[in-house]
Amino acid sequence: MRRLICCGGVLVFVLHLMIGEARAGLVYWSEFGSGNPGSGTIRRANIDGTGRATLIIGLNQPGLPSLDLANGQMYWGDTADGDIRRANVDGTAITPLVTGLYANASPALDLSHHQMYWDNGVFGSAIASGQIQRAGLDGSAVTPPLVTGLDQPRQIALDLADGKMYWADHNTNSPGDIQRANLDGTGQETLVRNLNGPISVALDVRGGKMYWTDANGGDIGRANLDGTGRQTIVPNAGQPVGLALDLHAGQMYWTDFVSGNQDGEIRRANLNGTGQAVVLNRLYRPVGISLDLMLPGDANGDGNVDFSDLLILAQNYGKGPGELFKDADFNSDGSVGFDDLLILAQNYGTGTAAAQVASVAVPEPSSPAIVCLIALASSGNRIRKRAWRSQILSH
Repeated sequence: MRRLICCGGVLVFVLHLMIGEARAGLVYWSEFGSGNPGSGTIRRANIDGTGRATLIIGLNQPGLPSLDLANGQMYWGDTADGDIRRANVDGTAITPLVTGLYANASPALDLSHHQMYWDNGVFGSAIASGQIQRAGLDGSAVTPPLVTGLDQPRQIALDLADGKMYWADHNTNSPGDIQRANLDGTGQETLVRNLNGPISVALDVRGGKMYWTDANGGDIGRANLDGTGRQTIVPNAGQPVGLALDLHAGQMYWTDFVSGNQDGEIRRANLNGTGQAVVLNRLYRPVGISLDLMLPGDANGDGNVDFSDLLILAQNYGKGPGELFKDADFNSDGSVGFDDLLILAQNYGTGTAAAQVASVAVPEPSSPAIVCLIALASSGNRIRKRAWRSQILSH
């Protein structure tokens, strides 16, 4: 009876709060700073521009922070130092992974296969000195170059479903282009030609589109994944460098580098280029940008908040510190508890269209069943704790 009363009370409280808003996303970016040694940083803010924080200082030329949100980590390359490093998303526990590289960019992550891809020679002065390499996420098993003969290859974007990697070849002394190849480096092809100075590529695989920044041309372009249907969608984008897509909201974010004092910006627009707005200003030469848009409550990362995520939360309820998003620590406090349950409840049943369609045939439990399961799990934890205390006192 006590469990049923507890379940009912929790149910009323949670259902009352389920009308609340989901947690806002985060934007991560890197800044070159003044150009003096050690002036580079990696920073973070809420996606609306509030809550700005500096996570890592003392860097030289840090690139894009590539996010592994499920494990609470980020990866980046430092072009000046020639290495790739990893840290927790709060900036702690910095670990060098690959060293001895030549003017490398940040890695693109293939989390499902525990691999990362990066390009070397992004600021190369020697013609055709650019390369693309691959290694394990821990820096092991570094491959020989998969692609060679590039001029100044920039940030890589992965289409894992089709086994492709895309990149911009900047080509400072000649027109730049957008290229792609198979993940093993074979099948290299040029998709878009005669760009002024492309830097970043971002993919909308489901929509069949790719987007890129053209820093020297001052615009953002779009085309089909095969390079056809080329458009300039943001003609006055400043000096765009980094680019990230929020496909759920139908928006894109980019860094406006501005080679001067603290005049750089992060801007946002709709995917068709309309509605341009400044999100963050007074930045010191911002470069790479990434978005934390992991769906709150989606512990297993399948794009849906559903019963499988609830089971993960129930299995880890009451645990901590040291828990991660994949353990159902949705508020990043290191523990799995009632606040995480509220986040899951607020987002239960949401997700990508593809994930929702795929799950239609599987009956999902109702909200009352959800809350009762957690109430029972919580009650079970208390019973185990009381038994443990009784055992200690009896000795």
